[in-house]
Amino acid sequence: MGGGLCAAAACPGLTLSQTSAVLYIDESKLPPEIHQHFETEGIQVTFSPYNAITTCIESAVNELSPSDKIWISEKSSIALTSLVPENMLLTDISPVSLMKTIKNATEVDGMINAHIRDASALCRYFAWLEKEVALGNKVTEISGATKLKQFRSELDEFVGLSFETISSVGPNAAIIHYSPDPTTDRPITDQHIYLCDSGAQFQDGTTDVTRTIHLGTPTDFEKESFTRVFKGAFAIRSCIFPNKLKGNYLDTLARKPLWNIGLDYLHGTSHGIGS
Repeated sequence: MGGGLCAAAACPGLTLSQTSAVLYIDESKLPPEIHQHFETEGIQVTFSPYNAITTCIESAVNELSPSDKIWISEKSSIALTSLVPENMLLTDISPVSLMKTIKNATEVDGMINAHIRDASALCRYFAWLEKEVALGNKVTEISGATKLKQFRSELDEFVGLSFETISSVGPNAAIIHYSPDPTTDRPITDQHIYLCDSGAQFQDGTTDVTRTIHLGTPTDFEKESFTRVFKGAFAIRSCIFPNKLKGNYLDTLARKPLWNIGLDYLHGTSHGIGS
């Protein structure tokens, strides 16, 4: 295209042209850190009242030639999308999103280093937890998560948690995205399965690791269920599949060992990790 405008109108709104970036938001609500961040990154941003994005799009429609395009996010409201004539409207996925789907070499190295560093904290935590439970010392979902955060905070490049730690015992471990609170906090013992889904933000990468352990003797049903989940995960890991095949085509491989005995899990099979 010879020229055009790109508009993203989630809240706040944003318009980009070949020469400018305008953020539509109540500037009085922005903390000083926002301005400092833009300045540090060398990003020139103009601030404008939120409702002014409508005027901007209307002006672009009038000033651009019919062969130019106005690229509007597919998540924008119909109120904004309808301002653009159909022949000028473009709603394809952003090339930025496509570029973000594949990590560059620096991001790959950062992810590897972050996970190696993060693994040391997890190993320390599980070793500490095994010892504490064996000694009969009380550790709960909350206090366990707090201890894990402490181990992570001692690592180089640590920024914070990537999400609230899902520290869950027994029946709580079956609750998707469970987060312990004082009303549900269960002790971690050698009698029940313990699931720990956690991660951290480092300067060079992001982690998200789930581990399911038993500090005592699991039941035969727990052993079989765990083994069948592993078989499903290994089936995907060892599968050779065509390039660009969508993940839902592989999902059956993960679930089949469970389906064979009438079981399933009410959760997605996998997801990526950002940077």
